[in-house]
Amino acid sequence: MIRPRPRSLIAQTIVVLLVGLTASHLLSMVVYSGDRADALTRLGDRAAALRIADAATLALRTPGAERDALVARHRGLSLDVALAAAPPFAAEPEPDAETRAVAEAIAQRLPEGAALRVRVEGPPHLPLLDHLRDAFYGEPPRVTIRAAVALDDGRWLALAARPPERGADHSALASMAAMVAAIVLAAVWVVRRMTAPLETLAAAARRMAREVDAPDLPETGPAEVRDAIAAFNHMRSEVRRLLENRTLMLAAISHDLRTPITLLRLRIEALDASDDREKMLASLADMERMIAATLSFARQDAADEPRATLDLDALVEAMVADMQDLGHAVAYAGPEAPARLACRPQALKRAIGNLIENAVNHGGGAAVRLVVEPAQLRLTVADDGPGLRPDQLEAVFQPFYRGDASRSRATGGSGLGLSIAREIAAAHGGAIALANRPEGGLLATLTLPRSGG
Repeated sequence: MIRPRPRSLIAQTIVVLLVGLTASHLLSMVVYSGDRADALTRLGDRAAALRIADAATLALRTPGAERDALVARHRGLSLDVALAAAPPFAAEPEPDAETRAVAEAIAQRLPEGAALRVRVEGPPHLPLLDHLRDAFYGEPPRVTIRAAVALDDGRWLALAARPPERGADHSALASMAAMVAAIVLAAVWVVRRMTAPLETLAAAARRMAREVDAPDLPETGPAEVRDAIAAFNHMRSEVRRLLENRTLMLAAISHDLRTPITLLRLRIEALDASDDREKMLASLADMERMIAATLSFARQDAADEPRATLDLDALVEAMVADMQDLGHAVAYAGPEAPARLACRPQALKRAIGNLIENAVNHGGGAAVRLVVEPAQLRLTVADDGPGLRPDQLEAVFQPFYRGDASRSRATGGSGLGLSIAREIAAAHGGAIALANRPEGGLLATLTLPRSGG
């Protein structure tokens, strides 16, 4: 059986505070109610002893013929009086301290020499339960004081004093409910105030992959949170510096390579026409394409393009129409609902074009479909080609990786197309995944959040 556990910081804080403070509150109430119950019991016993003593003294001073009428008049809710031929209970050989105190209080008010027996009766001594009942309901254990006084006519006067009934007092329950409400409200306010910078930090961390140039976060909140935000700002600045250094390095390499490649091209073009000459020129062209693709991948041009809101359905439909004009077997199924999306149009067009071109080059054609979902847009590109091995479905996204090493550069490309497409999707808050179709071929799925990332 799986027990639910509070996962958020607010829930955990509320649970800890409620458990700790409620336990402390209950303990303090038990101690308080125990002292209160003891004090009330002693006061009640003394008051009952006085009532018993007064009733017994009056009976002793009343002539025997009038005692029956007197006893009848004294019967009430808090004091029972009766006449008996014999003592109603046996004398206790070793009375406790409370019984002795009550007996002494009664004896002090009786005529000297009067025979007296006293018994204090109450429920079993269960301090915790009794005190909790007293604390929450205002009903302490009820104690009955019984006394028997010998009369001059040989009979015994039996008296029993009970505390008056009290209505239930729910003030303790109301106090605890108020305490719980105050704890919950205070915990929610305090924890949300403390975790608000953490939520901002988490959102910035998720956004970092597509907005590494975003401004630093303000260092607010408790000291620990400020330290975490400062570390995050430092990390993002270091990542930004590393990316800039990488771009500068690749740009420098590209610039330095262009000069010898140009010289080689001029020298090769000066040679007589031959198959070797054409092969060398083709190799140089491949090198130039690889350098240009590498530099484009390193610069991440998509991150610099301004965003615009467009109809993705119209964009894909236009791209499919262009492919059809070139004679490629590309089909498109668009949605009925609008597919409005805030995006970087040229970058997204490049990513979608790469998926369609891969399907055409390696699968002989493409079936493109755009689906509008409540939270995202889903674009699928299916082909009827040979597909990929399971270990290649993720490996093809690595830079310079090609699924078939025997492919020519005309179909295999530089191995950066899918890497760039995934970078563009991630910059929009989306993702690209590949899967083999059960009926054969490859299925590429591009998902984009409706917010545009």
